[in-house]
Amino acid sequence: MDYRLPDLLDPHYRPVNPRRVPAADLVVEEPDTAEERLQKVCDYGRTLWVQLAATRAYLRDTVGGGGAGEDSAALTDALLSGGAHWQQWCELYAQVCSALAGATGDSGFGRSEATLIARAHGVEVTRAE
Repeated sequence: MDYRLPDLLDPHYRPVNPRRVPAADLVVEEPDTAEERLQKVCDYGRTLWVQLAATRAYLRDTVGGGGAGEDSAALTDALLSGGAHWQQWCELYAQVCSALAGATGDSGFGRSEATLIARAHGVEVTRAE
């Protein structure tokens, strides 16, 4: 399923009758002020950020089998098999980390972390161009 961009993120969206209520039953509400729309967008953005952070943790801890670095005892069995799956996982993990960092990106932190996790599991991955 392809998801379309939520109406909340479209600055030009103005619902006239989104539920197709008969005109006689339609309750006309005052449109949100710019401040109210901004608050809704910020709330939605925070929700997305929290969910994306949870996705990153799941990708790292469950799919990738744990953190990397000094604590090799933290490693568990990864859900990945073969270099191609690890390569795809590294790219996805790096994209998620970069998105969490915001507009400036993460300066390659996610990619480096993914590479270390793969190496801790005995897999060498290459950097996508």
